[in-house]
Amino acid sequence: ARAPGLAELPRPRYAQLIGIQGAMLAPVIATHLIAAGIAQWRAAFGLLSESQERLRMTLEAARDGTFEWGLLTDAISFQPSLGEVYGYGPDASPRTMTEVLPFMHPEDVPRWAEYRMRMDDPGGPQEQEVRIKAASGEWIWFRVRGAAVEFNDEGKGERAVGVFEDVTERKTAEQALRESEQRSRTMAALSSEGISKLVYSEPIPLDLPEDEMIVRLFEDLRVENCNEVNAR
Repeated sequence: ARAPGLAELPRPRYAQLIGIQGAMLAPVIATHLIAAGIAQWRAAFGLLSESQERLRMTLEAARDGTFEWGLLTDAISFQPSLGEVYGYGPDASPRTMTEVLPFMHPEDVPRWAEYRMRMDDPGGPQEQEVRIKAASGEWIWFRVRGAAVEFNDEGKGERAVGVFEDVTERKTAEQALRESEQRSRTMAALSSEGISKLVYSEPIPLDLPEDEMIVRLFEDLRVENCNEVNAR
């Protein structure tokens, strides 16, 4: 005799078989879902760790990073560590702001003290530029931008966070420009020849009629920064 199919079974029997099959499959399905979830979590965590490592390497290469500063305790932490940024090694990274000061250029220490006082201002981020001596002996210019994010009952900053950025290239270019301008002024002052700087009050359009352009060339012209020879 032929065994009856599911559709031919009495309804209570059919429902009973479905319930039994569902109960048998539930652990399998749950295990599969858990395994899939763990695999996805591991993949996402791996990508996050990989991304964080790339960011860390980028910040180290660029000599840029972040800091967290306990304004009342003086404890400070850097990411990446300043020891790595300066070339001293991770174990030499300062743990307090006081330990940073011996590496700071003496001319910048007073400005840093003034910067610390401004950190109590709840008005927003504060900026300062200082030089830090690297293990190579090079002075690295850093632009520091930070703000207090926690205050005590007296209104004094307790904790500050911020970023530091290597601006040595910009500062070097600015210094070179100042020195070039100074040399030019010195040469002009000592020259026995007449030297003047001719400037126009505003750009002269090139599409003017020839006669009008000639008039404008003389009317709008003025002399700046002439040396003593021309001044006479």
